[in-house]
Amino acid sequence: MKEDSDGSGTKFIKAKQYLGYLLQKHLLLSGNIQEEMFDAVKKEEDGGFHFFDTSQFNGHISLSRVFTSSLNKSRAHHYLQLAYTFWSEQFAPAILALNNEQERTVFAQLPKLLAAYLLIAGEYSKVVVCLAHAVRLNNLDATCRILLLRWLCHLGEWQMTSEQLKIDAKLPTICGTHYEILINIIANIVDLNTQPNKEEIVERLVTQWQLLSEVGSKTFMLYQCQAIVKHALIVASRLPRADLTKIGDPLKNSEMEIARLTALVKNRHQSFYNYAEGIDMQKKVVNPDEFLKLCSHIAEHFEATILQCHELAVTGILRECEGIIMSLWRQSLRLGSLPRTIVVVNFLMMLVLMSNYMRNREQTLRFVYAAILNVPKQSEDGEHLIERSSHSSLPTKESSLASLMLHAFCHGKESGDCEKKKERTEEARLEPHSGKCSCAVCEISSHNLEFQLNVSFAAFLFSGFSSHSFQSMALKFRNLSSSFSEQHARLCNAVGANIEAKDFYPLSARNLFLTAAVRWLLKNGAEEKPQIKEKVVHESLKICEHEPWNHRWQWLTIRQLERETTVDVSQQFPWILPSHPSCCIPLSSLADEFNALSLQTPRKAQLRKTPQSATTSSLLKSAREACVTKEGLTVRAICSSEALESAMHDFENFSHLFYREWRHLSCSSLARANSTDSWLSAYFFIEATCFATRQLARMADEEGESFRYENIEQFKAAVKALPSDITVVQLFLDASRVLWLIRLHCDRTPLIVPIVGISQDEDLLRRLQALLQENDLSGKMGATCKDAKKFWAIRRRLDSSMEVIIRDVETEWMREFACLLLPCFRLTEAGLSAASEITERGFSDGAAKVLVEMCSILPVSEWRRLAERFAVLDDMRRASSINTLCRLRSLWDSDREKGQELVDRTALSYTLFAVSPELASFPFEMMPILSKCHRVCRITSLYLFQRIFMRSKEIPKFVDGRNSFYLLDPGGDLTETQNRLAERLRMVECWKGLIGKSPDPKELKASLESSDFFFYMGHGSGGRYFGKATIRRTDCRAVSVLMGCSSARTTHEGEGLDGRNAIYDYSVARCPCAVGCLWMVTDGEIDRFFLAMISYCFSDEIDEARSKDDKNGPSYRLLIDALAYARTACKLRYMTGGAVVSYGLPIMSTNSHLLRRNICG
Repeated sequence: MKEDSDGSGTKFIKAKQYLGYLLQKHLLLSGNIQEEMFDAVKKEEDGGFHFFDTSQFNGHISLSRVFTSSLNKSRAHHYLQLAYTFWSEQFAPAILALNNEQERTVFAQLPKLLAAYLLIAGEYSKVVVCLAHAVRLNNLDATCRILLLRWLCHLGEWQMTSEQLKIDAKLPTICGTHYEILINIIANIVDLNTQPNKEEIVERLVTQWQLLSEVGSKTFMLYQCQAIVKHALIVASRLPRADLTKIGDPLKNSEMEIARLTALVKNRHQSFYNYAEGIDMQKKVVNPDEFLKLCSHIAEHFEATILQCHELAVTGILRECEGIIMSLWRQSLRLGSLPRTIVVVNFLMMLVLMSNYMRNREQTLRFVYAAILNVPKQSEDGEHLIERSSHSSLPTKESSLASLMLHAFCHGKESGDCEKKKERTEEARLEPHSGKCSCAVCEISSHNLEFQLNVSFAAFLFSGFSSHSFQSMALKFRNLSSSFSEQHARLCNAVGANIEAKDFYPLSARNLFLTAAVRWLLKNGAEEKPQIKEKVVHESLKICEHEPWNHRWQWLTIRQLERETTVDVSQQFPWILPSHPSCCIPLSSLADEFNALSLQTPRKAQLRKTPQSATTSSLLKSAREACVTKEGLTVRAICSSEALESAMHDFENFSHLFYREWRHLSCSSLARANSTDSWLSAYFFIEATCFATRQLARMADEEGESFRYENIEQFKAAVKALPSDITVVQLFLDASRVLWLIRLHCDRTPLIVPIVGISQDEDLLRRLQALLQENDLSGKMGATCKDAKKFWAIRRRLDSSMEVIIRDVETEWMREFACLLLPCFRLTEAGLSAASEITERGFSDGAAKVLVEMCSILPVSEWRRLAERFAVLDDMRRASSINTLCRLRSLWDSDREKGQELVDRTALSYTLFAVSPELASFPFEMMPILSKCHRVCRITSLYLFQRIFMRSKEIPKFVDGRNSFYLLDPGGDLTETQNRLAERLRMVECWKGLIGKSPDPKELKASLESSDFFFYMGHGSGGRYFGKATIRRTDCRAVSVLMGCSSARTTHEGEGLDGRNAIYDYSVARCPCAVGCLWMVTDGEIDRFFLAMISYCFSDEIDEARSKDDKNGPSYRLLIDALAYARTACKLRYMTGGAVVSYGLPIMSTNSHLLRRNICG
């Protein structure tokens, strides 16, 4: 070797050693962070901390402080950035100029290792640069060639991926079973995102999945291919009119993708998901190729899981999403990755802000943010971590950019004042960083553009979606355009592609900004200046338009928000204002009222403190959404024919997607806009509900059901297929907080009535909430209260209060429309003739038949008011028509007195209620109007009811009481309940069950699938003993009676959300009927109810006369009748009897003499 060559060789060796030193330093320091976090979590857990308990985040705050301290102490990220900068700017250009293939191959190991570390850090643009260098140095490296294409796709670099595919085709052929298949899959993915013939491309991807599914052998590459195809099919499901029977449900595809990636990670690192062991990544570096694959699988798994969480969140499946996010948080801490941690905590905060149920966790989660993002405090040894290290080679200018970002987005005083306040205050706050700050947040922000944007998003979430923080984030997004374009240019240079890109943003950055835009528009858009909203909408849609399929939920939601305006409907429907408009009662007054009702004096409630901007915005939102004033009621509406046509077109194209915010807004507006077409309006009202539950059912389904009515004809057919003794009544609270009543029957056109506007601080809502809180408090004190008379006096007062509330629901909300809650009755020939006379005077057929039905139920004055309301709805304003109707009614009444009935009331008739989650805790079954028509069930949605009805094929459904399974007190802590019920249950020898112990999930699943009845008597719905997933995976045959506190309670989470209710799990499992309690009930009372219920169904102790109405004879008993009878056995008719409701089919139980004769044969 010549002298100059020797000199170059020495330089290369030194450069390699220096780069190796930086990588080794990063690896060792990262290992220290990982070990420290493992020890910290273990220490917390040894003290009783449960990482996955999200009721509060105190332990997570402590762990976040440890994490931040460890990051700033070790500064592993600093050495990784030094390594990348040295490689990309100095070492790589020299190495790539070498001609010696052997030397190039040796040096190619360096960018592979660097790419592996960057994958863990989540810096994918830099990963692509390193992989491109590795491929150019060694074009026989199959791993780098595949991963280069894979991560280019993740970044949304479709042109660059296409160019790289052309380059790869010219490189030496790689021998491998699935290499060519994988290249072909990636080519199809590029085509899916760039070519117009998308249906043809989707067919190719579906065919590829089918072929991969038929492969018998399991290999790493096979699983990689399957995961990538499933990811592509998730995107394909967002195309217009996507056929999910071929493509598959997007969330089911997501589950399969994640299952494959989980298997890949586990097979390369068996203890990665074992939280009892440390992660110990250092041992995996021995083989750079395997280490790179492992790191790529870990990163792919993280990104696929985040995508799954987005799909779950936008569908409204928040509870499951929360659990998955907590797993990712733990994994991010185990890896010691700050960028991943911020992504996860951001997602968790977004869930908290989306859900009313989780909002009480917002404040403690703010302290997590403060622990992660704030300026590090002085360390124990006195060294200030915020002073820049003297040997740092990163420019101060870049750190200043990060500090300016934090100044712009964070609440609090300037940095000079910040240092004066060292003690923790009651309210968490984000503090600004100085221009010389070298903490982990600032240093990573200086070279990681997407991390900068995520910190901006964190500040937006921290502020509660405030306009100020959104404006700052939008400014940051625009300012990063040039930096992202420069980053894109570096990618092009590394890959060797000549692609110009102006204002380029990676796919993930676009998604993040659009998510923030949707959240801001939903919360603040209506009260902002129109020109500001229009600008945000315009810019957001401009970002979406290039690849709308990759931003589908944002695109649909923003388009819908763009269409809507507000209109006053109180002039059109004057009755829509409440009879007694709510007044704003100060929170202190409510607290005093609650204290006065309490059995004991509670601590004064600590009101959650929020930043002023968030508080102001919340008040404005309340004013906007309530929209109920003395002057009128305004609603969101689509006013132009062009906007209506556009909304209809969007729904036709994308109704297969259960995106809850878009769907709730769109269907509500379309239902109102099409009010002149009762079938079309009813169709949209039905499709405006139960998104999450239908999505969960579609995920669990193996038969390819769509779980929606795909068009109006299918919906009409479903309604006409209902049995004639069934009337479905939907009580739907729309996006403008107007309560609608939709009445469906097989022989009628749908009847659709706007009932009343209900503000968020509506008096009846507040009264019910206060009553249920007092009920919970009094129930808890039952075990310790020694004065039984006082206890029962309070319980009876609550019972009376509930009676008043449900009576007021009828008189203040339902008013003259309360009679529409009754089932439809068959009209006689005289009744049909009377209805015809009414329609001749301009009334609709549906209104006419209701007026005929109500002749024998309503007094003349109420009947006249109902006719007047129908006249308005049918656009009839002539008073003479009403007077004529009243004269006709007099004639009909006279004929009825002579025996000429208008209605046949001999047949059994049932009402099925579908109630919006926010109103589901009202015991509508106890309304006075239903006192003589108690055969009322509830349903979660019409589609899910139809699903179980099609299996049964009969109403009521007959079940055999002998084939029953019971579970009594599985927790073993309800001794008195055992004493009251055990002997009675054992009387029936053929009944099988467990007392005082929890069942094996497999045993319970088998029982639910083979029994006719399942009786549960214990705490809640039993989910703590056998889990929600166990129920959902069951093909449930058993009528499930859940006699536990709040076992059927729907916890309202927010607009368009299904809420939380254990009944949904049974609905997914196709349970024919589930009975449960709407709120807390005392054990003695609910035991009394249960004994009365089973006595009615299975004992001859009940007077046979009670069964004479049953057309099938005295040995058959309706479960609904049993519930009505059991209410009379309770001391508290409303607080106990009213709590128990039935969801699903009307059930007829056989063998009514089981408890007497013990007949089991």
